[in-house]
Amino acid sequence: MTWRGPRLRAEEEAIVDLFARLAGDRGQINDGQPAVADALRAELGGLGLWMIDDAEDDGNPQRVSQLVLSLIGRSWPALGWACAQTRAALTALDAGPTEAREHAEAVRSGSQVVVAVDAAAMSVRLDRNDTSYVGTIHRVDPASALDSIVLLDGDEAVWLASPTIQQSSPVRRSGLDGARTVSVGINGAGISLGNLADEVRSSAWLGAAAVATGIASAAVDQAVDYARHREQFGGPLTDLPVIRATLQRQAALVASSVAAALEADASDVSQAAGVLATACDAAVEVSAAALQVHGGYGYLTEYPAEQWVRDSLSLRAAADAMQAGIRAGRVLAQTNYQEVPA
Repeated sequence: MTWRGPRLRAEEEAIVDLFARLAGDRGQINDGQPAVADALRAELGGLGLWMIDDAEDDGNPQRVSQLVLSLIGRSWPALGWACAQTRAALTALDAGPTEAREHAEAVRSGSQVVVAVDAAAMSVRLDRNDTSYVGTIHRVDPASALDSIVLLDGDEAVWLASPTIQQSSPVRRSGLDGARTVSVGINGAGISLGNLADEVRSSAWLGAAAVATGIASAAVDQAVDYARHREQFGGPLTDLPVIRATLQRQAALVASSVAAALEADASDVSQAAGVLATACDAAVEVSAAALQVHGGYGYLTEYPAEQWVRDSLSLRAAADAMQAGIRAGRVLAQTNYQEVPA
């Protein structure tokens, strides 16, 4: 595992080393073996590494949490995306009534699963009457059995739990194996958690951006390793200038994406939207370039290159990165700039 990003503190380097060992010891997750994903999720939760809001460091738990999500995204992107949604949902649950806070503690203990869903997403079709909702959320990626949802309805965060969440059915996708994607029926009342929707959105978007950087990092690592060992025209592929240039560009793109995801201001939802859109686009570009470095072998499932492409595309769709990018662009267009005197 090669770290491409800003300089790490000693504590952060220890986290990177820990995940390098975990990735080597733990297998991949997939929809057909839910127990494996559940065990890994419980293990990570027990380590306290993917919800580090109260980290005892220099006062920057957001950066540490982003680092962890990026590292999870390297090896288990579906789980990383689920954890990003959970982290975001906890932001609202922690500020809610007693039963919401109790549910948040159950989530942290690993006995419950919650995700955040934006009502404005293309996959959501809900009608609201006062505090009640009826309709369908056509895509949820919990990577586990789903217990509740924090719905982002305009400025408001609303907690939906059983019996309001009534039924679910599996949904097929191209990548993110292990996401256990479902379509969920909603019929019943929700509990308002206050006007925290933008805070939750920012956390979810930055979390997804971190996972995207993990996918891109894994893809470029694999491409570099393949190019060093694959011989062509009498030497390794890295002897070819065009291959070296491709790898250098993708490595630089990963480094800039990682830095943006780790250093972004979580209180600025528009910045979070821009970071998400950029990171997801970068992950798609880097993954596609890695596949091209592999040549025809890249399309074979025996190599992970095609998986990174599918994962990056699925994450971009699941996180609704296109809509986030549109939002960031609108805010930028509306910003009033003062002319600097000559």
